[in-house]
Formats: sequence, structure tokens, C-alpha cells
Amino acid sequence: GDMSNQIMLWDIQSGKLVRKMSESLGVFSVRFSADGRYLYTKSALTALSGISRWDVATGKQVSSLLIDDVFPVAGHDFYLYEEGTQLRDSKNQYFFEAAPASITCVELNKANNLIALGYDDGHVELRRFPSFELEKTYAHVQSRIAYLKFTQTELIYHACNGSTLVIHDLVEDKTYKEEFAPEIYRTEETGTGF
Repeated sequence: GDMSNQIMLWDIQSGKLVRKMSESLGVFSVRFSADGRYLYTKSALTALSGISRWDVATGKQVSSLLIDDVFPVAGHDFYLYEEGTQLRDSKNQYFFEAAPASITCVELNKANNLIALGYDDGHVELRRFPSFELEKTYAHVQSRIAYLKFTQTELIYHACNGSTLVIHDLVEDKTYKEEFAPEIYRTEETGTGF
């Protein structure tokens, strides 16, 4: 998606355009649902009123969701409501209320039953999933958390100010902080990063 009002789906194996869809105003962000069936888009029009959900197979808009953001992770689509202070999954099985700070990103580690929540005030919470019981709080940056990622043994997060990368070793319970931001962090699972 881009500011030309077009959403384009490409086959990454062949490099061919599969489908074009149109959004009313430029597209700010695009995310696939956890199961790959839907595409979530946020545009200038929906930025204040929610997120559009598209059926990937047909290219048709299925619904407009009155939510702040969506985070498809580990088989769940987590929706943010109420200016980022309420988190629910798409099936309404899980609910968490965060206050006073707003959630900016979500990452789930199903293997260890952990969920990481990044906040607009720069702190990160590590919680048990699905109970949301607090395990630890990390406050290593002074800017909005823009990215969270679990590897097999680490929790990695990045501040929005672009100058701080934090790697927390979950096994040794040690934190490593770098005062720079690499353009790409390669993960073992996907080979891509931020």
C-alpha cells in the first residue's frame, strides 16, 4: 500500500502482481492476519475511524473495524481499542486493560506462554499468556516502543526515536542496550526485520 490509494498483493515467489485493491485515501500500514486470510489496512480515512479488513482470496473489503490498531502474532489477531489502552483478540477470548500508558506493539511467544507489550512511554512489560500476569517490566528507553520480537532466547525491542535497540536475554536475565539503530535486524525465523 502507498499514498496512491492502491493496495497491491504480489506473489513473492514469482514476483507477479496478484491483485489490486483501492482504498479511499493513501495507505499508511498493511498487515496480514495471523491465519493469512485477511489483510488489514489503515489509511488517512480510517486512521481516525478504524481499520479496513480485506479478504485476500477475493480482494473485497469485508469490514471496517472500529479499532486503533491490529497486531497479528502467533496465531492471534490482537486488536487495540480506546486509544491503545485495551487489548483484545479477534475472537474475544482474551482481554487486557493497560493504563495509564497506551500499548504501541504486541509480541506473543506461545512456546513459553509469554506476551510482551510495548508502550508509548518507552517501557515494555513481559506478561504470562493468557492470564496477563505481570512477570517483569523493562524501562530502558525514553521513547515510544516501535518494535518487539521474540527469538528462541531473547526479547528484542526498538524505540521509535531510532537510537536505541535493547536485547534482553530471557535465559540469563541480562539486558544489552545499544545506542544506535541498525537498518535491519535479521531473525532466525523469517530472515527479515525492521
